[in-house]
Amino acid sequence: MDGESIYKTRFALGQMLAEEHPMEADVVVPIPDGGTIMALGYGSARALPVQLAFTRNHYVGRSFINPAQSRRERIADCKLNLIRELVEGKRVLVIDDSIVRGTTSHRRIEFLRRLEPRRSICS
Repeated sequence: MDGESIYKTRFALGQMLAEEHPMEADVVVPIPDGGTIMALGYGSARALPVQLAFTRNHYVGRSFINPAQSRRERIADCKLNLIRELVEGKRVLVIDDSIVRGTTSHRRIEFLRRLEPRRSICS
């Protein structure tokens, strides 16, 4: 992009975000896949560990294109799985750069706040 690699640009944006918005946190957690490189940049700038506490289910479709909110929420619930032990008892900074409707991000934050694993409706 403009002669720079996308990786380098996203990493630098994460560093800039850390400078402009330093947060008190124990760990940086990206929402995959878009937030991963920015989270690495943020973590490096603030000397914070980055944990991949959400794993992505690659067999679930895109949630934002579904016209029904209930269906978008169900897809979002199945899309990412939380690894509790990576965030339990910690102050977590979440980075996501691929927000369209906000359904996935909102639901992931709620799961983190309640420390819920993925719901059984995905099985």
